Amino acid sequence: MKHGLFLSVLTLMLVLATGVFAQDVSQWHLPEGAIARLGKGRIRDIKYSPDGTRLAVASYVGIWLYDTETYQEVALLTGERVVFNSVAFSPDGDTMASANRGTIQLWDVATGTPLRIFTKRTIFDNDDHINIVFSPDGETLASSRGQTIHLWDVATGKQTKTLEGHARWVTRIVFNPHGDTLATASEDKTVRLWDARSGENTRTLRGHTETVRLIVFNPDGNTLASASWGDRTVRLWDADSGKNLKTLKGHKAGITSIVFSPDGRTLASASSSWHEGRKWGPGTIQLWDAHTGQNMKTLKARKWGIKSIVFSPDGRTLASASDYETIHLWDTATGIHALWNAITGKGTKTLKRPKYEISSIAFSPDGHTLASGGGDGTVRLWNAHTGKNKRTLEEYTARVDSVAFSPDGRTLASAGSDKTISLWDVATQKQIKTLDEESGYIRRRSVAFSPDGRTLASASTDDGTIRLWDTHTSTQTKTLSGHDYSVRNVVFSSDGSRLASVSYYAIICLWNARTGEKQKTLRHEGGDWDLDVRPSVAFSPDGRTLASAGYVIRVDSDGRGLPEANYEYPILLWDTATGEHTKSFKGHTYGTTSVAFSPDGGTLASGGRDGVIRLWDVATGTQINTLQQTKIRRYHNEIISVVFSPDGGTLASGGVDVWSVGGGVVRLWNVTTGTQRQVLRGHTPRVTSVAFSRDGSTLASGSWDGTVLLWDVTPLPR
Repeated sequence: MKHGLFLSVLTLMLVLATGVFAQDVSQWHLPEGAIARLGKGRIRDIKYSPDGTRLAVASYVGIWLYDTETYQEVALLTGERVVFNSVAFSPDGDTMASANRGTIQLWDVATGTPLRIFTKRTIFDNDDHINIVFSPDGETLASSRGQTIHLWDVATGKQTKTLEGHARWVTRIVFNPHGDTLATASEDKTVRLWDARSGENTRTLRGHTETVRLIVFNPDGNTLASASWGDRTVRLWDADSGKNLKTLKGHKAGITSIVFSPDGRTLASASSSWHEGRKWGPGTIQLWDAHTGQNMKTLKARKWGIKSIVFSPDGRTLASASDYETIHLWDTATGIHALWNAITGKGTKTLKRPKYEISSIAFSPDGHTLASGGGDGTVRLWNAHTGKNKRTLEEYTARVDSVAFSPDGRTLASAGSDKTISLWDVATQKQIKTLDEESGYIRRRSVAFSPDGRTLASASTDDGTIRLWDTHTSTQTKTLSGHDYSVRNVVFSSDGSRLASVSYYAIICLWNARTGEKQKTLRHEGGDWDLDVRPSVAFSPDGRTLASAGYVIRVDSDGRGLPEANYEYPILLWDTATGEHTKSFKGHTYGTTSVAFSPDGGTLASGGRDGVIRLWDVATGTQINTLQQTKIRRYHNEIISVVFSPDGGTLASGGVDVWSVGGGVVRLWNVTTGTQRQVLRGHTPRVTSVAFSRDGSTLASGSWDGTVLLWDVTPLPR
């Protein structure tokens, strides 16, 4: 995945198991200035060690190691602001390799200590995804980056070979069971075979008409299977001669996973759901005779596509994970399957609307346990025979889009790309409640507490509604319907009597917060309906004025957003009593992402995609000051969220910064002088939301890395 996250030279740190169980994991490996971390980050990969004693969970925070007897955290392996895409254990289980968007790190599994770094990257290196695999003897590590493959001596950390020949990005690398051949797949539609000792390209396998994404050797290494998402075929190759033995056709959609059974007799391939005009169908698993290429069985998913498949060690069971929330266990002899819901653990025959993507599944070496990682922020451990949920490892989180403190500062709410709103105890850093709707997949883009703290409002990007929740009982009290499009932002007036919400295309609704009645609908000027407006709103402290702003993405004929669209989009002030537009501010070159009033209501702060914060005099409409860092690159230095401290002396901004290692950055500004007071780094992707506690001593920041960081920002003198 080419995300272009930026990385500095690693400063490696470790939290070891010594005395670890008495320690709160929210305190492990905090960035400088942070006092707690809420959540363990978005899940990237899960792997069992070969002996089954450790479970590794790679997230945006780092790699969490669990003891598989107790399933307690024993270590957190991490570097400075990195993202761990994948992990691989050596065959003996003593060493673990991690790939973290440009850097390969080796770790001692027993002690958790870092052994060595193989490669480093600069913050402008966009070849951010690395594939890694150990040779069967554990002496060599192969990695691919861009079009190039590197071979490394595990003992010394020295690079031994560089393999070049692919014309485009390498998508997958795999050793044969003997370790003398390395196979690589590429976007150039070819598979290449390499002599692992000399580095010579011995064969180039041509036949696929689209990108080759998957390759796997059979257990004896004589046959190689390859699959393409685009051409929907699986090809079997003679690993010695390079001859195309069979081309397996039968999938109607892109192939997502292929795997040989442990005895090598069966090849399983899985696909996504398919669409042909108005027709639609679920993904399938095809079971093929690996010698003849004959299709033996077709296993159909109940609904949606299939993301990954894996055989149990004895080959009798095949586990499959769907795009959303469901795991199937299939008897490979009969094709009969048991189906259970990966969220509830209950058996089911039909699926409701999708909720969570399952990102990874893995069998334990003894075949008794199946681990699944999902977008609901959990790793679930299942009895592979009964389907019963044995244990759930929690506090892994989805992307965070919004954070809000309760008025008393004791509770923090966070929401994002999953359907759950998390409530956290600020003192203990523990998740105390989740506000979760039973039906539907409702992503929450924005949350806001009422001034008395009794009500929490959440905005939905999926059904265009605002939901009101009783924070004491965790029950939903009202659903406000009136938007036709995704709701991006929601905010209470200072007296709690009104609620403002804004949706795509800049439609603003004013609501009676007590009755749920819609009072007014306002339309931000200046938009064609082919323009996708990403808006935000803020009430003045007295509730008499509402500020609205936004930035524009032009949508082309294929429905794609063009983020480079340069479209002037002003900040507007509205009289909330009459609904009239009273003032217009212009200044941001590429649109405004966030607006906030100062506590006295005299100043409006706006953050833009141009990386600039502008301060405006509300009474006169004139620009007072401009806050910005020295180096600005368009779209790489976005300000995404701004908020004033309670005393009005400090402005906090969150966003993404190409000049900051790690990408996500929080900055504190002196409002009077316009100077930068402090830079808080610790998030990997962009910081999407910032919020001060009522006393101004704590700042919360939410990020797409799936965590909320709490920072000690005791008020400084003005």
